Amino acid sequence: MDPVEIRTLKIHSKDIKNNVMVSAFVLQKLQYKGMITKEEREILKKKSDSTEKNLKVVEILKMKEGGFQAFTAALLAEKLNNEPYVTKMKKTLKDLNSKLLGPGQCNQKNQNNDQHLEQKIKKINAYLKKMSKLVLGEDAPFNEETMNAEEVINELEQTRKIVNRKVLPLHKSCEAGKIKFEKEKTDLTSKYEKKLNKLEQSMEGQKKKIASLEEKIEKDKEDQRKKIDELVDQKVKARLRRVDPRITDSESEDESSKATDCNTSTEDLHGTSTDKNIQFNFGGPVQGLYVQISERGINNMKQNKRPLGHMAHMSSTSKK
Repeated sequence: MDPVEIRTLKIHSKDIKNNVMVSAFVLQKLQYKGMITKEEREILKKKSDSTEKNLKVVEILKMKEGGFQAFTAALLAEKLNNEPYVTKMKKTLKDLNSKLLGPGQCNQKNQNNDQHLEQKIKKINAYLKKMSKLVLGEDAPFNEETMNAEEVINELEQTRKIVNRKVLPLHKSCEAGKIKFEKEKTDLTSKYEKKLNKLEQSMEGQKKKIASLEEKIEKDKEDQRKKIDELVDQKVKARLRRVDPRITDSESEDESSKATDCNTSTEDLHGTSTDKNIQFNFGGPVQGLYVQISERGINNMKQNKRPLGHMAHMSSTSKK
């Protein structure tokens, strides 16, 4: 401190000892500004006597440059209690400076302070303008009066909500969010590929089952056709033998093969056929043998695989 500041504290020593509140918050402010060390702060916090503690703080700050300004600023942390005393100390300091310095010296000092303040303001404005471009974008309009302060703060708050992190610096928070997103994307892709492979395997298995069933159906159709053909042959032979017992098996086989070659069939059991009739005449004792075979009956049985209960029957008549 300079002599005028020390004299000011001495003038107000009574208020400093008895009325000024130096709380833990005030000590924290002084430590933050580099006026006291952490060890000194802990020692001062343990002092129960406020008078002794306050005077010790003043003694430490007297040895520091800018100690008076730091002391008055820190006291305003307890504004409700300390503001009147801080105002009085600042007024006393101003009065002492005006008495010690002539009008010209005071004006020069104020002018220097103003210039220093203007330089600080220009520097701060440049920082705010740069921040506005970085946060809002190069094309965002810039308000010289407000410095886009509100827009910048809103944008940063929204970004913090999106990245959902408050401890890390913003760029590290964004990087951590990107890493998390890439991991989730990789996991989802892996799950999709696994499900797709499983589905393809299932479809391949279904295709094999379908092919196997189709093959079985074709085989069943062929077996059914063979059974129908055999049964028709047996029925034809039996009818021929009943009509003319003299017909041998070989002859009946010839006649039945002729009937098969002509694509003939028996009548459907569901009704009397009106299809074209084919007549076979045999010589011998029997004057005529009429074998009526319905073409549609056998063909339907062969194509639709009707049960054997629907097998067509033959009708024959003889004339003397």
